[in-house]
Amino acid sequence: MPPSSEVELVTAYGTFVDFMAKMPRGRAFPTGNKMAFIVERQSGLVVGTHLDGEAILTSKMARRHATAVMASHRPRAKAASWGKGCSQTHHCYATAEWLMHGGEMVEGTLDIEDTTSMNVPGWASGDFVDHEGWTIFEPAGYWVEAGNTAGEYFDCCGRHPFYAHKNAGGYGQYVAPGTVTGEPYYQMNSTGGNAWSTYWWGNLVNTEWGFSTYSNDLEVGLEVAANTKPATSASIADNATWTDGSVHNWNKAEWYHDSGTCIGPNAKAPAVGNVSVSTC
Repeated sequence: MPPSSEVELVTAYGTFVDFMAKMPRGRAFPTGNKMAFIVERQSGLVVGTHLDGEAILTSKMARRHATAVMASHRPRAKAASWGKGCSQTHHCYATAEWLMHGGEMVEGTLDIEDTTSMNVPGWASGDFVDHEGWTIFEPAGYWVEAGNTAGEYFDCCGRHPFYAHKNAGGYGQYVAPGTVTGEPYYQMNSTGGNAWSTYWWGNLVNTEWGFSTYSNDLEVGLEVAANTKPATSASIADNATWTDGSVHNWNKAEWYHDSGTCIGPNAKAPAVGNVSVSTC
């Protein structure tokens, strides 16, 4: 799923706020003074971005289909007119969260994403829908995440695997140009030395450093950044790896949803933390 030709690095300096970053509910949008674009030479498309930190010129990164000029100057998302009262400007959510207390910690997660419908009418303007899981590190406020995304300059309805992260080095993400079918699963595991690795259906796709050894906050669900209301639904099943290496369902889950999104139990797998999510 890498870009189909050689790539070049284009770096812009200024003051940036990435309103289209993929992020947990309630977190601040990534900001910085250096935005790096990785551009595919053959097509002129921006296939990778990184905000602050040192950008890595690699074909394993891919992102929005747009030219470098468009990406650096295009308007960012407006507040969604269909999702009045969303918890965060530009983004609407339907999520389950396990915020851990009393020494609870995990060293890995696995999320099975069963997307049953997807249509993002505003895909050509950068609107996107994610079905995803977040592994969060408090109180630092860092995270890693992975799942299915649609829209974001690719197409209306295809499901593209992605991963993203935020740490002291900045924010970065990778969205594969290729699509997935069925029920892909995504894992995020601690691999020692403050590193966390992301796997798509068992295949290692990325490792990032600068996190805690263990996570104390997990979320799964739906994230929407769209001016035009998309139509989407998914069932998500998840588990967590305890610090002794054993795998379990979540201990507890708190549900949340914004106006225009819905959340309910996962009828196929009704364990704690397993949910169904949709726009509604």
